Amino acid sequence: MDFENYYEISLVADFINAHNFSRVALQFPDELLKDSRKVVSALRQELHRLLKNSDESRATAKLYVMADTTYGGCCVDEVGAAHVKADCVIHYGHSCLSP
Repeated sequence: MDFENYYEISLVADFINAHNFSRVALQFPDELLKDSRKVVSALRQELHRLLKNSDESRATAKLYVMADTTYGGCCVDEVGAAHVKADCVIHYGHSCLSP
């Protein structure tokens, strides 16, 4: 599977764009952190493309990488997301699905 499909770049960008999120936290577990810069770059390109092709005039969402979850990368870091005032968290990697 290629990079764009693995990280679902188009799907994530469409989701961010459709909901007009302005601050998006991208959470990576340690084992995927090496790809975070490339994910951010690909998402920015796709978000710019989506905005360019629309008739809306709004700013592209700001993307924040969260990679400091010491308790486990499987749980969504709501506290970290709150620190950057994120509208949305995109969680990459495995999930334990705890409430």
